[in-house]
Amino acid sequence: MDVYILGLATSYLSIALWQLRVLVNRVVFSLPILFIGLIIVFRYSGTDTYGIYENILKSILEGQESELLSGLEPGFVTLSKISLWITGSEIWALRFIGLIFILLVLGFIVRADKLEIKFAFLYFIPLLIYQYGMNAVRAGLALALTLLAWQALRRGNWALFGFLGTVSLLFHYSIALVLGLILLGEILRASPKLPRLIVILLGFTTITSLLLLTRWDYFESKITLYSDYESPYAYSGLSRTGIILLIWVLFLIAVVNKTKTTFTPVIRTFTLVVLPSLIFQGLALVSYAGLRLLELMTFVVPLVLIRELDHTKKAGKTFWVGLALAGLIGAGFVYRSFLVDYNGQLTGTLTPFLPYRTIFDYKP
Repeated sequence: MDVYILGLATSYLSIALWQLRVLVNRVVFSLPILFIGLIIVFRYSGTDTYGIYENILKSILEGQESELLSGLEPGFVTLSKISLWITGSEIWALRFIGLIFILLVLGFIVRADKLEIKFAFLYFIPLLIYQYGMNAVRAGLALALTLLAWQALRRGNWALFGFLGTVSLLFHYSIALVLGLILLGEILRASPKLPRLIVILLGFTTITSLLLLTRWDYFESKITLYSDYESPYAYSGLSRTGIILLIWVLFLIAVVNKTKTTFTPVIRTFTLVVLPSLIFQGLALVSYAGLRLLELMTFVVPLVLIRELDHTKKAGKTFWVGLALAGLIGAGFVYRSFLVDYNGQLTGTLTPFLPYRTIFDYKP
């Protein structure tokens, strides 16, 4: 059996045993995370493994200066230097960073309540964990920190949310979109807490503005890059948009039919998750940037909708069915992309996802 499928199979088995109450101990959830962690840490696969990240780490290790290094997020640079100091090798430093990612995800799982467990094992792990643990490493660290921040938010710990959210920005600037949508959702639902939320939003806006001003050359280079970089296919991104729409529609069926309330949740969630996704899908027709933004929407949409469930105090069983379907369908598309690039035949990378190789048996 393929190692990626085996990792997801252990994940689905753990949530099935938990749902059926065959196993109730939380250790059941740690085991699949640790197994997937082994896949991530010891791999020599992942499209950007050799072509980007090992070269970046090698440049840092050798003290080289470049436009790319000067624009990298400071959190990632700092972690890279620590990893290189510990391991002395760009090869093992990248694996050490993968270990940090897994530990962050494991920290989320250990503290998770029932809704967070279902989100993680029905959606996040099947759809996102391989891509962000093995390829988009900087964004993966930012997403893992954002999960912990969102978890703190659900428990009313705004200080921890603000701290972790700020740290996540230092690993990937694009996470500002995710944090902004989460905060906007809180503000649109707020009543007595509105003044505090506005203060937090102003703080968030100030931080992102400072990052934009101090790193403008980096952002300008990214804008130039993506404006010249088209999506690979005319239909690129439609799978992500379809997943988002599936989750949203089943969320509405779960909430609106049971609350007998106004269409405020419909308008609010459409504005927060559907409208931006449609805009980014349109952008994906002409620029690769649209695909990157759709990836972020794929991550943040369930977080925003689960907060709506928190607010309405509804179980939303239909929503969870939709989330499970979305995770399964999304995992299928992810694995298909692995197959299409078998041996690097599409991207030309020396470290494709398939065939899976470990650091012990392959080195370009």
